[in-house]
Amino acid sequence: MREIKEILILKADIEDRGKRLDGFLSERIEGYTKSYTSRLVEGGLVEIVDKNTTRPGNKLKGDEEIKVTILEDAILDVVAEDIPLDIVYEDKHIVIINKTPNMVIHPAAGHHSGTLVNAIMFHIKDLSTISGVVRPGIVH
Repeated sequence: MREIKEILILKADIEDRGKRLDGFLSERIEGYTKSYTSRLVEGGLVEIVDKNTTRPGNKLKGDEEIKVTILEDAILDVVAEDIPLDIVYEDKHIVIINKTPNMVIHPAAGHHSGTLVNAIMFHIKDLSTISGVVRPGIVH
């Protein structure tokens, strides 16, 4: 079970009237997408105070107080492996890797190790968080 990182109390006002709850949250919480805030609501981590049921599609009236529980980031359950990588470019935002053609990208059935993800987890210590999980966001 992940620990609570913080609890946010957000207040909807008249300009928010008619907005969906998940859209409102993605506008107000930096770095959170609408799909991620929908999962937070569905996971019971968002509550419209004094409302019996909270759903991602709830339309706001513009006078609500909304409690959002933010959990600590989870760590991807992948073993970091010291696999040589051809790192072409790296800065604090992006890493460009010249991947060998035979290297599997993600661990999966039959390939639990020796993947690009295993190598990245070893070589890149400051990975970003995607949907509450610290993991490499790989773009081909």
